[in-house]
Amino acid sequence: MKTIYSFALLASLSLTASAQDPFDALDLGAKDLAGTARYVSMGGALSALGGDVSVMHVNPAGIGLYKRNDFAVGVSLVSVDQSVLYQNKSKLNFDYIGAVFSYDNDGDEPMFFNFGIGVKNNRNFFNNIGTDVGGFDKYPFSQTMQIADYANTAQEFNEWGMLAELAAENTSEDNPHPGILGKKDVVIDGQPTTLWNGIPAQSAEYFRSVHGSNTVWDLNVSLNLSDRWFIGAGLGFSWLNMTRESAYSEVSTDGYQYMFENMYETSGYGFDVKVGAIVRPFEDSPFRIGVNWKSPTSYRLTDRNSSTLFYDMTKIYSDRQDTYSRYSSDYEYDYSDPWSLGVSLGYTIGKNFAIGAEYEYQDFSNAKYTSLYSDDDQYFRNMNRGIMAIGKSQHTYKIGAEFKPVDNVSLRFGYNYVTSPYDLTAEKNLDYASPHTETDWVNWKDIQRICAGIGFRFNKCYLDVAYQYQMQKGDFYAFNDYIKDNGGIYFPPTEIKANRSRLHMTFGVKF
Repeated sequence: MKTIYSFALLASLSLTASAQDPFDALDLGAKDLAGTARYVSMGGALSALGGDVSVMHVNPAGIGLYKRNDFAVGVSLVSVDQSVLYQNKSKLNFDYIGAVFSYDNDGDEPMFFNFGIGVKNNRNFFNNIGTDVGGFDKYPFSQTMQIADYANTAQEFNEWGMLAELAAENTSEDNPHPGILGKKDVVIDGQPTTLWNGIPAQSAEYFRSVHGSNTVWDLNVSLNLSDRWFIGAGLGFSWLNMTRESAYSEVSTDGYQYMFENMYETSGYGFDVKVGAIVRPFEDSPFRIGVNWKSPTSYRLTDRNSSTLFYDMTKIYSDRQDTYSRYSSDYEYDYSDPWSLGVSLGYTIGKNFAIGAEYEYQDFSNAKYTSLYSDDDQYFRNMNRGIMAIGKSQHTYKIGAEFKPVDNVSLRFGYNYVTSPYDLTAEKNLDYASPHTETDWVNWKDIQRICAGIGFRFNKCYLDVAYQYQMQKGDFYAFNDYIKDNGGIYFPPTEIKANRSRLHMTFGVKF
């Protein structure tokens, strides 16, 4: 059975909201495996091992193991499988900068008082998707059929959303094919009524490019108690900007074609609180247990979107070709991602071998939007119900190891498995009065990351290099169409991939 989420609102509601939808709530809360090259190469499994600058962003107690100062700066090169919409396949990013300042308390408790500050590219949104859309060979599916339903309902209640208005643009008696929809005037219950209809598609293509980042600044303090207990706390300040561009083109069975372009932009800031601890339960053993908790990150975000529709019917009507556009005003609202809880284990053998394992839990059904305007409360309550319907618990598993075959050289390996936070049967239905215009969505599946790296030490300086390859598949739907005949046929998904590679380099100095 499919889980269907709709932006259904009361017909009488006057809509001004234009916030992201429930599928975006799950995407905005996701994060990358990012930090120093050492941290990445070990799959991020350092929350119990500590001793790395970027551990403070996950377990604030991790810098409690420091007994001298450390400074690190890093960059990365992100590459995806293809170039679309004039976006390149690779991008160079400023990835990390951070420092730890360690204060020796001369044997008194706490033995060491450490302060850390770090700036991490917590999420790089860069991703390109391009695919032929399947599913048109057996049944008369089309995006225009879904949009026609919106336009007909909008006509009935005189509540025009941005998509229905755009598609039914330039309606007049002498133009029977306004926008991308066919038009017919009929009489229903004695009242003249306009009905729009879609046209079955023969083929379609979809392209999307996403870029931007979510950068977090963390301020961290950590204490070393008797070299067995390490506790820490931190404040995180996030700056988010994301732009999503997409283009969907469709060709009908009689040669009618159109292209529908969308652009969404989201930007804003947020803050969170982190606490953590590491303990060595056995005095004569290097075995460590770590635990960490992060509060929801509370964001204040601003959205804007624009849409352009180009259609060409010159193969049917010589004068049917035009372009229409719509732009939304900026809209401000609040968003919070779900809290997270992590537990970790670490073990070392002298200075030549270390291994770590980690588990993290997040429940994405707890992500939440909040309106700043009382008139839109119903809209946001509806979106939050949608988040609860499609969001699931996410489980992240990390393991990593480090080995020194010779002095001053380290070899590292890591692996991540991240379960999907999406109900893979979920569907998106826009409301006829919605300000949203994107009919597509993706039910993303599990993520796997394979990592490896090497590190070099030169007196007080170090240079680390890491490579990670991320693999993820998703079920892509260009629109939501349904045929009632033969027991009901849903428009089928197209499988897409969001694989990408990332080369990290970090330079640092310990003093």
